[in-house]
Amino acid sequence: AFYASSPTTTMPLAEHMGKQMSNNRLTVIPTNGGLSLNWRMVKGHGIFISLSLLWLLALIGAVQSNSLLAWSSGLLYIAYDTWLITYIAWRTRHIADGFSTRQADQTASVRLPLTVAVIIPARNEADVIATTIKNVLAQTDLPERILIVNDGSTDQTAALLQAQFGLAVVLDGVTDSTLFPGLSVMHKPHTGKADSLNKVCALLDTDLIVTVDADTWLAPNAIAASRQAFEQETELVAACGVLSPRCANTWRGRAFVWVQTYEYIRAFLSRAAWMQSNALLLVSGAFAAYRRDMLQSI
Repeated sequence: AFYASSPTTTMPLAEHMGKQMSNNRLTVIPTNGGLSLNWRMVKGHGIFISLSLLWLLALIGAVQSNSLLAWSSGLLYIAYDTWLITYIAWRTRHIADGFSTRQADQTASVRLPLTVAVIIPARNEADVIATTIKNVLAQTDLPERILIVNDGSTDQTAALLQAQFGLAVVLDGVTDSTLFPGLSVMHKPHTGKADSLNKVCALLDTDLIVTVDADTWLAPNAIAASRQAFEQETELVAACGVLSPRCANTWRGRAFVWVQTYEYIRAFLSRAAWMQSNALLLVSGAFAAYRRDMLQSI
């Protein structure tokens, strides 16, 4: 299971994505100033093709050559890895000072509060999903909608949802809870997480969509922090929280937590570095928030 805290230090990671996705366009290259977008795309593809050919030649040399060329692939990898570590270290050298100096939109206070829908996709999550749902229902700032997507579970997920949350089993339809207002479920055949999210996104009309994995435990103010961040930053399109792994209190569990903590820190620093170049590719899927209109437009 993962513990997702409120999106504070990671929020600026999404600001750059918001800039790139403004005006209903998704780009990974800034469109303002300098070369035209088309030329930037050609240049970017040219660099990628050139580097790919260089790697291919190095690999061929490593197999067929007995000279210094045989070492080229290893040397190239060492050079690339060294550059990558140096780049990340340089770009994140001021991480303790915060990511962004942008000011919040001063008109945000006069706008109506943004509405939020939480989507929880689940497949065979009977052991953990009840805790996740109860955690979302206990948020300090409740979302307007909570929608569970049962992706063809073969365990007791459906029975648990019906028994504990008043969510009846109706295949390929959205059923509202008889116990908790705003809580709904969609039972569907197994088609995967991506398809599950796409199906329910098309049914929602809230301003924001928050996706939460079925084994994720949110901090009490996670939804409130997400809503506030989007209200204050009108250009913010996508954001995520800081994840912390939680496992059983055994030596294997502690070892797994240690490994995943290192992995999350590495990924966090890497994303913090790439955002400085407007090259952030993704946000964490365990707890992510999006503006619905921009998400659906792409």
